[in-house]
Amino acid sequence: MGVRDRMFLILMYDLGARISEVLGMKLLDLRFGKTPTIGVPGKGGKYRVVPIMEITSQYLQEYMTLYYKDAPLLSEQTLFYTSTHGEIHPLSDRRIRYMIDDYGAKARKVCIEIPENVYPHMFRHPYLRHNAS
Repeated sequence: MGVRDRMFLILMYDLGARISEVLGMKLLDLRFGKTPTIGVPGKGGKYRVVPIMEITSQYLQEYMTLYYKDAPLLSEQTLFYTSTHGEIHPLSDRRIRYMIDDYGAKARKVCIEIPENVYPHMFRHPYLRHNAS
C-alpha cells in the first residue's frame, strides 16, 4: 500500500493534478516512450497530455510491475484501486484526503516545518512554481 500511496502523491506533485484527475486516470492514459506522458482527465471533461519527469516514469513502471503485471496497457482499468476482502474497488476522494492528512501528521513529527493542515491543493502550488515560465 505504501508504494500505491507514494505513486499517487508523486503524480499529484509532478502533474500538478487534482485528486479527481489522478483518480480518473486509466492504464490507457500512460505512455512510456522517449518522452513519457500521462493523459489527465481534467475538470469539465477536458483532457490534457502532460510530460512526466524521468524519475516519475521509473516509479510508475515499478508501480505497474507490482499492481498490473499482466494487465494490457490499453486497458480501461483505473490506475489506482483498493482491495477489500478480495474485491477491487476504486479509491475514493475521501480515502486520499485521509491519506494526505495521515502522512502530513507523520512528517510533522520529524520536520517542524510541515504545516498543521496538509491538504491536497498544496501539491499544486510547487508544481506551478517549478513549471512557471
